Amino acid sequence: MQVWASVNEADVGRIQKGQAVRFSVDAFPGEEFKGEVEQVRLNSTMTQNVVTYTVVITTDNPGGKLLPT
Repeated sequence: MQVWASVNEADVGRIQKGQAVRFSVDAFPGEEFKGEVEQVRLNSTMTQNVVTYTVVITTDNPGGKLLPT
């Protein structure tokens, strides 16, 4: 499964393909998921003067938790 994360321009320079990632989602507070950076997209987005880049993360999605039923 792919997860798309918005990363601030100040932090995106430290991210690279193949890097291990840990992330959480609001639906499961306190639970941590693991993945790997698949792609850092170069097209930026600006919202309220904050520039972010999309980082594509691949993860196994154990038990289908990350998808709604």
